[in-house]
Amino acid sequence: MRKIVILLVGMVTLSFALTDAQIRDNCYKRGDYKCAIEYGKKVLNSDVKKYGKGSSKAGPDYNQLGLAYAERGEYHKALDNFHKALQIVKREFGKNNVIVSVLYTNIASAYDSLAKYHKALKYYEKALKIQKKVLGENNSHSTVVYNNIGGIYNKRGKYKKALIYYKKALKIQKKVLGEKHPYTATTYNNIGDIYSKIGKYNKALEYFKKALKIDKLILGKNHPSIATIYNNIGEIYSSWGKYNKALEYHKKALNMRKLALDKNHPDIAQSYNNIAMIYYHQGKYKKSLKYVTKAYNIYKKILGENNSLTQFIKSNLNDIRQKVEENNSSK
Repeated sequence: MRKIVILLVGMVTLSFALTDAQIRDNCYKRGDYKCAIEYGKKVLNSDVKKYGKGSSKAGPDYNQLGLAYAERGEYHKALDNFHKALQIVKREFGKNNVIVSVLYTNIASAYDSLAKYHKALKYYEKALKIQKKVLGENNSHSTVVYNNIGGIYNKRGKYKKALIYYKKALKIQKKVLGEKHPYTATTYNNIGDIYSKIGKYNKALEYFKKALKIDKLILGKNHPSIATIYNNIGEIYSSWGKYNKALEYHKKALNMRKLALDKNHPDIAQSYNNIAMIYYHQGKYKKSLKYVTKAYNIYKKILGENNSLTQFIKSNLNDIRQKVEENNSSK
């Protein structure tokens, strides 16, 4: 599934040459998050030097830097920057401002990625309360929160509840943002993910293809969001037992993620595990062990040994290792 985060930008300036802020934003939009961090730091340092560490100019800088860190899977660094931005924005605009709700959403998203779901829900609810009060029921900001709350219930296996939130988001998105919008594509993808998990694969594929069509049109064919959809389509073919086709999509997803994301990003671990399971079903246990070990090492590093997802991957690793040992002993 995919979460949505919200960009927070400052004033736009006109110039013949691109400013560092414009380069940063361009890097982020095309999925080059390493570049976005590099130029994000330049912008922040410049604004802090000119206006001071706690100035209103630094608020958007901290947020943008946090977003780039989050996309690379560096969630603790992301949280540090989001909280700094929040402190500034609260002081400048008050507690019940839409910009505060944006930062609550981004903070919640980072906690969500760290599997701290109770903390994430707490911040999502804070964001939703402000948005409904200030903007009314049908606003684009609330669709972000509905989508992300749906994501938490999805990960916790509460698929009916997740689907309620996703469809609530989609209804407003179609009305407010239109069909051809990245947020709408994200929700199509997430609804497809639910249908896949409850075994309605044809319906899932229908939603994934809708998402893929929009994302390719809006974001370009090499954006990391495309990798998420390739991953999900790969899962459909795997469920149908079409393992070669599944492997094709999962390897596409992995290659795109390696180009855009940090080597220890959970999405890369997800791709490694999915490829491992395909090789397992094909009886290629040594190849499977190689990939599941990579997945386990990443999850252990970012989520910790005792995390439920890490333990699940560890269980896969032990099962596959046993198969390799059985094959070696039978030779």
